[in-house]
Amino acid sequence: MPYSRRMFVRPKLRLSLTLFCCGMSIACQTYDFEPVTPVVVAQSNQVTAGEGLKARPNIMLLVDTSGSMDLPADESLPACRQGNNICGFDKVHLCSDTTACPTRWSELQKAIIAFLNQSGTLARYGLMTFPVPPAPIGPTSELCSAPNHVRVDISQSPDLDVELQGQANQIGNAIAGINSNGVFPDITEGGTPTAASLRVLENYALLKSDGASGNASRSNFIVLLTDGLPNCNPNNPHSYSANPADVAACQCTAASGNCTPIPQLGCLDLDGTLQEILNLKSAKVDTFVVGFGAEASASSSRLSLNALADAGGEGRSCPHFSDAECGPGQTCTTGGKCSSEFYQASNAQDLVDVFKKIILITGDVCFKPLDVVVSDPAFILVRIDSQDVGPGAETWTYTNQVDRVGITFQGSLCQRIQSSSQSHPVQIEIKTVRRL
Repeated sequence: MPYSRRMFVRPKLRLSLTLFCCGMSIACQTYDFEPVTPVVVAQSNQVTAGEGLKARPNIMLLVDTSGSMDLPADESLPACRQGNNICGFDKVHLCSDTTACPTRWSELQKAIIAFLNQSGTLARYGLMTFPVPPAPIGPTSELCSAPNHVRVDISQSPDLDVELQGQANQIGNAIAGINSNGVFPDITEGGTPTAASLRVLENYALLKSDGASGNASRSNFIVLLTDGLPNCNPNNPHSYSANPADVAACQCTAASGNCTPIPQLGCLDLDGTLQEILNLKSAKVDTFVVGFGAEASASSSRLSLNALADAGGEGRSCPHFSDAECGPGQTCTTGGKCSSEFYQASNAQDLVDVFKKIILITGDVCFKPLDVVVSDPAFILVRIDSQDVGPGAETWTYTNQVDRVGITFQGSLCQRIQSSSQSHPVQIEIKTVRRL
């Protein structure tokens, strides 16, 4: 009976089998068998129609201008103290020298302006700030007034760089014009009506993916930048009172820990804010959550901001299942998500870095992120318009970095993707195989 020799990778044990042919004058042969451990593999498939730089994403910057933005970015600086108090705790004791004591707001201004100067052409940006500044003298409820319109509309440019940069400059000027000196109407003041502000954007036509203004071919995003927890919901089912159960259910967000003057408005509005983010998600608008300042990094805030980031569809992940992917002090969970799913920043440079990461996700048409990490580029198949394309200087390379895993198109193929359009799309199909 004939035998065929099989070759296996990584021999672990060699067994020798000698065939004795009794009574026959034929030579005996020895066959080697090399057992191997079975390997289970899985294949993934991603297909997308590219529309290049002619379909820049719509990005609405939703910026918190509440009173806590007057606080120092780093409260440990000597220049940030006024007697026994930290400057910025009210409008009488502001941090006047933001060079010696940068505030959250002065750092945010610096970061947004710097980023838009560098990357103003990479998206169609818009701006909404919240809350609406209260009148100089008015009822407490005015501290929670949500905006009823955006401050700077999302650009409707057909993706012309000069027009996009002009719109970005307009947003930078609007941010620069908001101050901390308590002069009505453009000041940092009030509470954090996050849910009500997001509700306005649910009905904002320029973020709708219904074909209006060319949005059917664009991705739509909100970047929520806040230094605290959402509150200011007059319909909050929880209300602060002397009852210990009410105190616990309210989860008072006031710095003093006492929400007696504003029993409903001061309570945490996590459920209401989550619902608005989920509504936007169902309307194909994803939300990035950026926490800025000491409160955002506190354990009491982390769970809430994580929940918002997860609901928004753009939470931070760790595809390599490595803690290093999540940054200092963070860990990677078994689900491949960072322990801090929201983006964190404590100063202007941190915030610029966060914006750069976000724009890589939303606006780099020559990079396609992968949901899996492969051990070898040989396990990747790239097909462009039904034609297999191998890696190379003029085609693509596999990028496997801590915060950037995917296919980077380069050379003439990148130019082809950049010049594509809705009427002349480029279909990109990526298949990967990985061990399970």
